[in-house]
Amino acid sequence: MLELYEELVVDILLRLPVKSLLRFRCVSKFWRDLIDSKYFIDMHRQQSINSNTNFHMMFQISSNQLCSCSEYFDNDGLKRSLTKIDIPMSRQTIGSRTQCFCTEIIGCCNGLLCTQFLDFDYALWNPFTRRYNKLPQAPKLEFDLLKNSKPFEGFGYDHVHDVYKVLRIFQIFYPDDFNRKNSIIRNQICVYSLRLNSWKYIEDYPYGDHNYEFQYNHNRGCFVNGASHWLAYPLILNENGFRVQGLEWSIVAFNFEVEKFSTIPHPNANRNGKSFQIDNLGGFLCIFEEVCETCYVWVMKQYGVGESWIKLLSLDLHSFKLEYPIADPDRYVQPVAYYSKNGEKLLMKTNFNTLTWYNLKEATSNIIRFPIKMGSYNAYMCLESLVLPYNVDDKEIAAQIQ
Repeated sequence: MLELYEELVVDILLRLPVKSLLRFRCVSKFWRDLIDSKYFIDMHRQQSINSNTNFHMMFQISSNQLCSCSEYFDNDGLKRSLTKIDIPMSRQTIGSRTQCFCTEIIGCCNGLLCTQFLDFDYALWNPFTRRYNKLPQAPKLEFDLLKNSKPFEGFGYDHVHDVYKVLRIFQIFYPDDFNRKNSIIRNQICVYSLRLNSWKYIEDYPYGDHNYEFQYNHNRGCFVNGASHWLAYPLILNENGFRVQGLEWSIVAFNFEVEKFSTIPHPNANRNGKSFQIDNLGGFLCIFEEVCETCYVWVMKQYGVGESWIKLLSLDLHSFKLEYPIADPDRYVQPVAYYSKNGEKLLMKTNFNTLTWYNLKEATSNIIRFPIKMGSYNAYMCLESLVLPYNVDDKEIAAQIQ
């Protein structure tokens, strides 16, 4: 009878949100030990993924604050006002003074956010349990001139070894003269493992016959199928030392399990596009491409298979903009990489304080207005979970955070 009772308790608790589970830890020692166990944390995460529940839309509205919406959007707006969440790493006590620092979100995976703050310091943070873990200092840069450089970073989960990892890439140029003629590029790459709680250098990937120069306006890796992805161009210089223009871009991937780089086949997109963006759309690798005021969305239906790329939609940005009540020539439209629950609509980001549902079948759009005023923002879809930002076996860290 006791076993049946315990099974029913587990089955019920697995369906509850994190906020309720944290409160129920004080019901009994059995409930506390159960909710804190790795078995339950993993089961709760998988239950949420399988049932498509406990997902939040997170908006970073400033360097030290997020807003969270815990319910799905409807056609008219948000069903519930946004919940503001302070980013704890953005406030650091130095001596007797508390200072605020700019904090950037590198990526989101299974409810954990990887953040960067100060001078390339990193932390893992679960905004739902309010627990965070500052990572050890990353290896020092090879050259002082890189102090003002921006790294390419990725955050992901190695499901084979059950460990979260952070990747940092610095691209270093060795110029022969002031014009970078005959420049040589080298990638300084290091990986952090949460299980080992340490960083290590890894070997450069040769990228075939050429090195690749990552696209600087998309320095955050897109995590799909156990790997982070970036758009990159072959680094080929002309006789004057400048990069050859018009080269075909590639998709460079870093697999967190084997800690190796590879290239992924790209779609048959227009290589002269105005801009490209790579993202995760419903668990699939996707490319957003803008060409002559038209936005194309490409989706790779079978990971790693070039022939599986399909063009999901072609969107005329001029006609899309005209659907807004107030005409604004400076408005922009950018996919957020999120499907509606029924999979019929795609969420689109616009500037200032609106989002838009785009109906893929009917080719129509509906504006979602925020209940608060927001300027520029970044949007993330984040799973609500109990996942720990520290190694469960590290008793010292666990004791400090409890």
